[in-house]
Amino acid sequence: MLDNSQPYYAPQRAGAYLDGILERDGLDVKGRSVALGPGDAGAGLLRAVVRRAARSGAKSLYRVGRERVAPTLRRWGQA
Repeated sequence: MLDNSQPYYAPQRAGAYLDGILERDGLDVKGRSVALGPGDAGAGLLRAVVRRAARSGAKSLYRVGRERVAPTLRRWGQA
């Protein structure tokens, strides 16, 4: 068991996060570059496009909530 005095990113916890970090950076467990498969060439670009679209949509929904829904709810609360 780890106590709170140890940092989260410690070798004892490496299994919980290290694989994801390495995979995201295109490396294997030993730190070597991983060759992309035939269908993986555009995966990074696709991920970026999807992320941009999702963020844009979320931003628009937040703006609608802030500008339209929140004032309406405030008025209802005062009535």
